[in-house]
Amino acid sequence: MKKWMQSIFCAGILFSGIMTMSNMDVQASEPQIDMENSQILTREKRAGSTIIGQHHNNNRTKDLHQKLNNLFKNKKNYREPSGHSIQRAIERNVSNDQIIGAIANGKQYHDTKNDSTVYYQATSRIAVAEGYDSAKKVYFIKTVMVDVAKPGLNWQPK
Repeated sequence: MKKWMQSIFCAGILFSGIMTMSNMDVQASEPQIDMENSQILTREKRAGSTIIGQHHNNNRTKDLHQKLNNLFKNKKNYREPSGHSIQRAIERNVSNDQIIGAIANGKQYHDTKNDSTVYYQATSRIAVAEGYDSAKKVYFIKTVMVDVAKPGLNWQPK
């Protein structure tokens, strides 16, 4: 097939919404893809970054874990934050100190819909949702929210 006809054919496929890989000239072999993915994961782990949906111990999670346990001493036992909560904090430009500030200085609410405690700091407009694992008897950070103008509709003051 001539190049200009192939371009029209490909454009027609894309326009019609049908996707086919049979006319693609570039193909990557499975081992090459796997090797590249494992290299990326290794690099991510070395850099101390977090991958969505996976829990990796890194400097940020360890630092927040230590600060939470120091804040509450013997009152609450926190587990190390999950990759999800740290990823949300990174995406939303929230530092560990801002998370600690919201928990230490924010007003407490009970989120009836998600069965969690929410610490809301109006001055910084940051809210931190905290859960409790009754089987392991540990608290954990569920997520971090920013630009929260006012408490949520399902948040009840504690």
